[in-house]
Amino acid sequence: MARGVAPPRSTYTLVVSMRKPVNSGEFFTLESCIVGEGGLNLKDVDLDLTNREFHDFFKEAQASCTKKVHQQKLEVVCGAQDELIQPGIEIISKTNFPQVLSVDVHPTEPWIMTSHHGGQIFIWDYHTKAIQISVELSEESGMLSFLIFYFSSSVLMIDHTNMVVPTAVYSAKFIEREQWLVAGDDDGDIYVYSYCTRQEVASFRGHHSRIESLAVHPSRPFIISSSSHLIELWNWENNWECTHTFKEHSDRVTQITFNPVDNNSFASASLDHTIKIWNVSSPNSTITLSADGLQSLRYIINDIGQFLISDSQDGTTKIWDLDTHKCVQTLKGHANHLGSLYRHSDLTVLVSGSLDGTVCFLNPITYRTEKIIGLNLGAVYAFGYLTESKRIVVGCHRGIAIIEPDLL
Repeated sequence: MARGVAPPRSTYTLVVSMRKPVNSGEFFTLESCIVGEGGLNLKDVDLDLTNREFHDFFKEAQASCTKKVHQQKLEVVCGAQDELIQPGIEIISKTNFPQVLSVDVHPTEPWIMTSHHGGQIFIWDYHTKAIQISVELSEESGMLSFLIFYFSSSVLMIDHTNMVVPTAVYSAKFIEREQWLVAGDDDGDIYVYSYCTRQEVASFRGHHSRIESLAVHPSRPFIISSSSHLIELWNWENNWECTHTFKEHSDRVTQITFNPVDNNSFASASLDHTIKIWNVSSPNSTITLSADGLQSLRYIINDIGQFLISDSQDGTTKIWDLDTHKCVQTLKGHANHLGSLYRHSDLTVLVSGSLDGTVCFLNPITYRTEKIIGLNLGAVYAFGYLTESKRIVVGCHRGIAIIEPDLL
């Protein structure tokens, strides 16, 4: 019986030497069991408990098999967990890292923005792996400080601006044409900040509970926000007036996203088992699709037409034909609930991330799973895309990773 723990999705080699030739018809079985579920660190795994569970399995195997079952002890040599990151995967940060809740990539600057469960917003330079802008809670004052880092020769300038304290920041987006960032927190507040002038633009109570998702209109002065079962549209040219409220969902709206073909249309996913398609000019939905409790969704375009892809709490991914309003494919590539999915028009694959810490790559035409990799950074919650290098940014429970196109 081997005594050791291998990290999730890792690759290892077992070398077995036989003292005598194996007779025809004989075989051996390598059996493993799952330990350390629920984000447990590998160093905290109870090996004695694991051995007892395996011993119970062995006794059951002896009782149920008609032929003799042999038990062979194998010596196991394992590398350190950090050494298991395969080539083509770059880790930006994972030391004392607060849980990533959202990822956004700036369209022109080399910046990745992440928002976190502890209330932080970080903007990283993905060339230097350094934080350029940090939004974090000040324990002494109980206020929110914006720390802007500019590296000019050897001079470091820091600017502080105080705002009302948020809690967890579930969504943050760049508004590039205004040189702003917008973020929504656990209390329902929306913050808008200029990363160019380093000044607050606006802050207001948008909802009465946590803001799950934000989306920025590609050309008009609109953002939409979702909280609980409501979606609201805000016009920043009208002093952030809420011009429409979309009320048809009956449970938490987990994600909203604009249609890249028809920018005045957007889709919403909800735990009420529906996807709804809306127009920004009307509070009434135009299409309703039914599925199990939905976590996220994204528009995809291929040679056949335009589709919606959604993931659910049961770990399945569904492909929806927007012409027929029918589900044309149901996929299951992960062993645990899906945390996020991604498809960019430049990508040759569809990418999904799971709470089991794996990233799954699917063919966007056949929807077959082509590759599954583990990052050893905990649950996957968010994705971004670096257009310049065609790399995928993955936001996880314990860090950020960038995946090279050769792995896609």
